[in-house]
Amino acid sequence: MSSGVAFGAALGTIRNEVRLLGTVVRASDSFALCQVQAEAPRIVHVGERFGDFLLLSIDQGRAVFRTRDGTRVELS
Repeated sequence: MSSGVAFGAALGTIRNEVRLLGTVVRASDSFALCQVQAEAPRIVHVGERFGDFLLLSIDQGRAVFRTRDGTRVELS
């Protein structure tokens, strides 16, 4: 398997593990509502960890995470 295919498969796995249920973008306190598999949804703010993921940024309908191994993942 080429590294590009392996990378794509890994991103697919990550996207299946973490669901972005919604985002709230406000000037003072933006957050994302996220869920890992069958666990209860959780509110996550920029800079907070959510399991193995660090939330880097939030836009309307979009959240960008970094995994522990440094992979950048955008969910929408």
